Amino acid sequence: MIELTEEMAQAINNALEDGTPCLMGTATKDGVPDISYRGSVMVFDKEHLAYWERAMNIAIENLKENPNI
Repeated sequence: MIELTEEMAQAINNALEDGTPCLMGTATKDGVPDISYRGSVMVFDKEHLAYWERAMNIAIENLKENPNI
């Protein structure tokens, strides 16, 4: 795992405002991909990102089956 720099944190925390929203990619246990916009992504600490999961949809199920993101 990497440590997020201040430059990375600013880019992530301002991504939606800057018109470059974050994308999140997950996959099922069988490897079927799912990629979606995540406008609420923010830096949680120097090693973790967080986002607001409002839809409770495929991404959550995929992460339960396959924690790789």
